[in-house]
Amino acid sequence: MADEKTGELELRADLDMFRGFSIPSNLAALTQLCEAKAEEFKGVTEIGPGYTYRDAKADRAAINRLVKQVEDERKRVKGAFTLPLVEFESGVKSALRPLTEVKEKQDRLIKAYEAKGRAAKRNRLEAYWERTYPALALCTGEASEPLVPFDRVFDPDWTKRVSELDEGRDVKCTELMDRLADAIASGAETIAGLAEPEDVRADALSRFYRTLDLGASIDAAKEEARRKADMARLAEAQRETRVPAIEPQPAPEPEPEPEPQPEPSDPIGYAVIPIYDRAGLDYVIAVMKEARISGTYKPRGKVHVD
Repeated sequence: MADEKTGELELRADLDMFRGFSIPSNLAALTQLCEAKAEEFKGVTEIGPGYTYRDAKADRAAINRLVKQVEDERKRVKGAFTLPLVEFESGVKSALRPLTEVKEKQDRLIKAYEAKGRAAKRNRLEAYWERTYPALALCTGEASEPLVPFDRVFDPDWTKRVSELDEGRDVKCTELMDRLADAIASGAETIAGLAEPEDVRADALSRFYRTLDLGASIDAAKEEARRKADMARLAEAQRETRVPAIEPQPAPEPEPEPEPQPEPSDPIGYAVIPIYDRAGLDYVIAVMKEARISGTYKPRGKVHVD
C-alpha cells in the first residue's frame, strides 16, 4: 500500500459569488437616525428642574430599545449567512472521517513501534554495561544496589532518534559507556591517593560512585577532614583545661518534723473596757501588749478583747 501512487485530493469551493457582494440594508438611514438621536442628548449635562430623573430614565429606555432592535437584526443576518458555512464545515469533517480514523490507527502503530525499539535498545545497552563492567553494574556480596547502576549511566538521548534504534547503531553509546567507566576508574584512583584519613577517603569514594562528580567528592573529603581536625583540636584543648571534678557532697539530713502542738483552748471571751481620754487609751494598749492580748479599738472608746 505504501508503494501505490497516492491520489490527489483537492477541495474547491465557488467563492466568486461573494466577491463584491453586499447585504441589502438600510444602513444609511439607520446611521442618520442614530446620529440624530445622539445629537439630542449632547447638551444634557445634569439632572435638575428642567430635566428630571424620570425624564433621564425614560430616554435611556428608548435608546436601549433602539440599540436592541439594531443588534437583533444584525444577529439575524449573521446567522443566515453563517449557516451555510457551518453546514459546509460539517460536510468537510464528514468527508475526512474515514481518513481520520485510519490516520489515528497509523499513529498508534508508529508509537508502539517506536516504544518497542527504544525499550529494546535500552535493554541491549544495559546488558552491555552489566556484562562489560560487572564490578560497577552488578550487586556483589551484601550490597543493596550496584556501585553505578545503569540508570545513572543511561542518557535518554541515546534512544531519542528512531533512525538510531537498530542494533547496528549501538556503537556510539557503548563507546560513551567505555569512556565513562575509564573516568570512574581514574577518579577512584585519584580519591585513593588523597592525603586525608582512610575513613574520609572511603566516604568520598562512596559519594563519587553516587554522583559521578569527582570535583565535588574531593571537596567534600577535604571539608570533612578539616572538620575532624578541628574537632580533635577542640577535644585536646578541653582535656588540657579540664577543671578537677568536685567530690559529690552528701545529701543533707532531713529536718525532723515539728511535734504536734496541742489545740488552743477555747477563747476566754471578750471584755469591754471603757476609756474616757487619750491617756486611758494609751495605758490599756500598753497593758495589752505586755500581756500579749489582742483587741479591737472601737470609736466609742471601748476595747474589745478576744
